[in-house]
Amino acid sequence: MRTLRRGLAVLLVFGFSAALAAGVVYSASADQVVAALKANGYKKITVSGAAAGSPVISIDLGDGYLAEISFYNDDKRRGGFESLRISAETSVDWQISTDDVNDWNAFNRYAKAYVQNGSDITLASDLDLSGGVVLKSAIGSFMKDFMEAFDAFQSELIGQ
Repeated sequence: MRTLRRGLAVLLVFGFSAALAAGVVYSASADQVVAALKANGYKKITVSGAAAGSPVISIDLGDGYLAEISFYNDDKRRGGFESLRISAETSVDWQISTDDVNDWNAFNRYAKAYVQNGSDITLASDLDLSGGVVLKSAIGSFMKDFMEAFDAFQSELIGQ
């Protein structure tokens, strides 16, 4: 039993060390997320609210669309935020049915649409960092999934 505990302790220490060596983070600052976005090819990026402690990153998606990344769960012990939410909003000239939005949401795993005021619709997706991620690859996958959902959102729900 003693050998098993030592073996588990060694595995835990080794696993933690390997995670650190691989660049695993459990939270991120706006600057780190901007760097990861740029490393993934996103160029038109602005940051606001960072000085006030509530950063928002705006990303130009093209065709007049902007996405915003908001930060949640500020963890002072870890030096950053533990979760991110990306969202893009648009307005249409007609009332969007909540049934249509609910049907769309049922078939789209990584992002959800929300209707506000009948004709304003938001697409949003969350990324939890608290379990540990390699930020560059996590942001790359997060943005890829969001952009695929955004394209589907535009063609299937908005009709553009």
